[in-house]
Amino acid sequence: LSGASLDKVSKKLARQIAIRFGADVAIVATTDELQLTIRGTFGVHSDMPPLPLQGSLLGRTLRLGGILMHEDIRSLNDPDAAILAAIG
Repeated sequence: LSGASLDKVSKKLARQIAIRFGADVAIVATTDELQLTIRGTFGVHSDMPPLPLQGSLLGRTLRLGGILMHEDIRSLNDPDAAILAAIG
């Protein structure tokens, strides 16, 4: 991995995470105070705009260090619900 780009390493990491945890989907992202940027994915497309973190369920989850799980994310009353539902 020496000399590999962040995106290439992130894609490999997402794949290994999915395999290790038996998940259908894994996402590796970077954050700053305002947004979450998708760097690598496994099981879903990675062509996504940065997700805003201020005033959203996703932002609260990341700040508190929790896990975001929901049976039908489309039913959430949250600005990120449509974007997260599009991930798969």
